[in-house]
Amino acid sequence: MYEIIHASDVVSYSDVVSSSSYHYLNQTSKLQKKPYRMYKIIHASDVGLLFCVLFIFQVKYKFVMSLLNLVLDSAVAFLMEFMSFKSKVMETCSFICMIVASSG
Repeated sequence: MYEIIHASDVVSYSDVVSSSSYHYLNQTSKLQKKPYRMYKIIHASDVGLLFCVLFIFQVKYKFVMSLLNLVLDSAVAFLMEFMSFKSKVMETCSFICMIVASSG
């Protein structure tokens, strides 16, 4: 995500610092004895891209959640119907058992 720009690649340090589109950090590398590097933190258009990605993710997230809610509602309705059917079958079986027991 970070783009590394060497100090020798730019015309002057003041031109880079005064650029309004970028924000740079300067860091000296003391261990490797190399000239300081300028790290591009974020570009102004990247913020807009980030908001677009977040918006698309939010729309997809809402779609997935509504689909999940629909599936869960259907599953609950199916289970309620199944339990109702099961109770009707149990009532019918108990009624048949009572008739068989009383006639015998």
